[in-house]
Amino acid sequence: DDDDHNASVEFPPPLSPLQRTARALSFYRRVLPVLAAYPVKQAELNVRRNVLQQSVSPDDEDQIWTDLDEWGSQRVADTIQELKGFYVKTGQVISTRVDLFPPAYTDKLQQLQDGIEAMPFDLVEQVVRQELLDGAPLSDSFLEFEE
Repeated sequence: DDDDHNASVEFPPPLSPLQRTARALSFYRRVLPVLAAYPVKQAELNVRRNVLQQSVSPDDEDQIWTDLDEWGSQRVADTIQELKGFYVKTGQVISTRVDLFPPAYTDKLQQLQDGIEAMPFDLVEQVVRQELLDGAPLSDSFLEFEE
């Protein structure tokens, strides 16, 4: 067991520029349609009201936006959960900004706070010891280190 505690953690190599580009393109390919859907839907409502002279009740309009929020938030949450890493951190921050984002987004992204698979404790311990403590035991620097 002492060998486990002294083992060095092998970090994966950084992504190549091509891999980073492919990852970003994957994100934007999935998320840009969500962002574009809002002004398109607003333009559609404007045409219905101003060109076609159709009335859209406040309840109907609320439902249109609610449906769009549900679709968009699910697509964004699925994308973030698949891509992991930086995108999860960003989603976690967005989930706390109920003052800026519709509830459908903050509610779905809230799952990123506790719903992401945790790193195994042994790995966390090894990383902390290697990167922060120069290999020293956790007890040298921490009174407690909860699993």
